[in-house]
Amino acid sequence: MLRLADTIADTVAQLEDTTVRIHGEAGRRTADTIVLPEFDAVQEYVNAAIRDGLQSAAVRSYLERMGFDTDAYDPLTEEIDRLGTLSPASARDIRLEHARRLEADVLQVQSVTDD
Repeated sequence: MLRLADTIADTVAQLEDTTVRIHGEAGRRTADTIVLPEFDAVQEYVNAAIRDGLQSAAVRSYLERMGFDTDAYDPLTEEIDRLGTLSPASARDIRLEHARRLEADVLQVQSVTDD
């Protein structure tokens, strides 16, 4: 999860020194330009991401063009999908477990950077 946050932070930091424009359907990120897809294309990526997650070739390709290493992520959706329909209590337990994991990751990163 922290890797995702780092990639997003790097992208946002790049916005200060980069030309950003909206054009076409693909989108891409280079050292000096960020090209965002037009609204209709964004909607298609969002729908594919909701429906198929990283199993969607279009979503994976878009994220990779935007600088994300999709192989570095292990989405929870596959794990949750195997469980079937979740009760509110089960959903709460999953959220709490992943909050604990995030907290452990954050504490580990802080202790390394404090050295």
